[in-house]
Amino acid sequence: MTEDENDKEKEDIIKIVIIGESSVGKTSIINQFMDKVFEEQIMSTSGGSYNTKSVKCGSKIYKLEIWDTAGQERYRCMTKIFYKDADIALLVYDITNKNSFDELKNYWIKQVLDSSPKNIMLVIVANKHDLIDKKEIDDDIGKNFAKEINADFYMISAKIFNAVKEMFMDLVKKYTSGNHASFADDNNNSLDFKRIRKESVKSVKISRKKSVKKVKHKCC
Repeated sequence: MTEDENDKEKEDIIKIVIIGESSVGKTSIINQFMDKVFEEQIMSTSGGSYNTKSVKCGSKIYKLEIWDTAGQERYRCMTKIFYKDADIALLVYDITNKNSFDELKNYWIKQVLDSSPKNIMLVIVANKHDLIDKKEIDDDIGKNFAKEINADFYMISAKIFNAVKEMFMDLVKKYTSGNHASFADDNNNSLDFKRIRKESVKSVKISRKKSVKKVKHKCC
């Protein structure tokens, strides 16, 4: 067995789901991290897809399984299946689009809390900081919301590789060291998580019945 094959056998999988409204830059964040590529125009994700990338943190190799989820309303009830067994949830909003933050706060976080493991690492990501002159959401608002839900907070631009790479590497370090918050850690949090989970079920509207074929993969 070669050294590379031996390293791959030792890889631990970290499942990351990226969540938020359509056009907030979820796919662009992944493309930048995976291939150092940024495109101004990109097709919206349908349903979900995932990429894998191995990274070294300390003396260990970790395999990141990064799931890209659709933000369009017609896919909302379907994206829940991708949260199962997730280790880290990145909730992304566009700083130039106030609605994307409002939906993150009023819908997406509820869906995550309702459908994910209790020890999931929550991360709020303020994207498109290259468009600071068009900003509609002050950074302090995002930071304060992150504090409310016991989440980490990052300000990035999917156009800039170093910003995206540093975020992912920092998340891996925090996750693997246990130096991060999860909503299971804070019973005195200012948000009532039981109420949020209950309300999140009511918030999903389905216009017609759809059959959803579950995606099977080795970590779920």
